[in-house]
Amino acid sequence: MTIKVSIDVRKQLVTQKISDKLQLGEMLNAFENMYMSSDFNSDMAILVDIQPGSTSLITGDEAHKLVTLMRQYAGIRGRGKSAIIAPDASDFGMSHAIQFLLKDELREVRVFDNENDAKHWLGL
Repeated sequence: MTIKVSIDVRKQLVTQKISDKLQLGEMLNAFENMYMSSDFNSDMAILVDIQPGSTSLITGDEAHKLVTLMRQYAGIRGRGKSAIIAPDASDFGMSHAIQFLLKDELREVRVFDNENDAKHWLGL
């Protein structure tokens, strides 16, 4: 499996770890499963770690599909922040594009090039 999702209720943290080249269907399933999980609550922080994986297989059209899904769930998102770790330049660019497209719906989304800065911003 390319994306592993873990929900830590005690830390109020969802971690999505991408370990290989990610395809859209897998990413959509991961987001839907996270939002539908009985352990998830809308105030949890979300940490998406793209290292050592890659979003290089996701096309621009597919990124728009992902944004559409995230917009559907934006209304149930509480105060939780979302941080994306994208050390690779192309992943960083794709993540920033998604962040820009969601700026009105999800204001608390940031993209980082390293884990320490992302965790610090999330308050971990």
